[in-house]
Amino acid sequence: MIVDFGGVLYFPPDLQALRRWQKFLGLKNDGPLNEFFATPGESDYARKVFTGEIPEAEVWKKLGSRWRISPWLVRFVRKKSFSKRRFNQPVADFIQSLRPHFQTAILSNAGDQDRQIFNEAYCIEDLVDTVIISAEVGLAKPDPRIYHLALDRLGVQPGETVFVDDLQDNVEAARQLGIRALQFQSNDQILMEIKGILKS
Repeated sequence: MIVDFGGVLYFPPDLQALRRWQKFLGLKNDGPLNEFFATPGESDYARKVFTGEIPEAEVWKKLGSRWRISPWLVRFVRKKSFSKRRFNQPVADFIQSLRPHFQTAILSNAGDQDRQIFNEAYCIEDLVDTVIISAEVGLAKPDPRIYHLALDRLGVQPGETVFVDDLQDNVEAARQLGIRALQFQSNDQILMEIKGILKS
């Protein structure tokens, strides 16, 4: 069982809130900020962040500079975005309950500082057998190589694996490899679909 983090186990802040801040600060059409919040397939800048080519510290420094806010406020805003209420506890509890009968992993497109942040906020390494962060391995979904890496670390074959992600491109990439991939839409939907596969 391989699950995405952001969008499945964690619900990121509503991007409408970002848009309101951009408008308030006169940055409504700020290209670099829009690229930062895009997916690797939509933005070369986002791809470089998620593959570790651009350090996350540089991203947040740039964000603070463009938004004209102090480093302290940048850290505060970032920490607030990882509040407990954003953690999808029901799905996390279910994934954790699969151990030790099933191998489990988190596969996340994330920056080079995010493992520490995710652990401090949600203790993610206690949930699963392995955590794969894109920036640490130099690969990002939907690159097929990162799925192969996850399979190798778990010691499983594609047909033996269930993968859950909220982005259709990532789901389709996994399916192309023979992985049984599901797109997250709601807790009830995803738990029902996973249980159905595990019983089959």
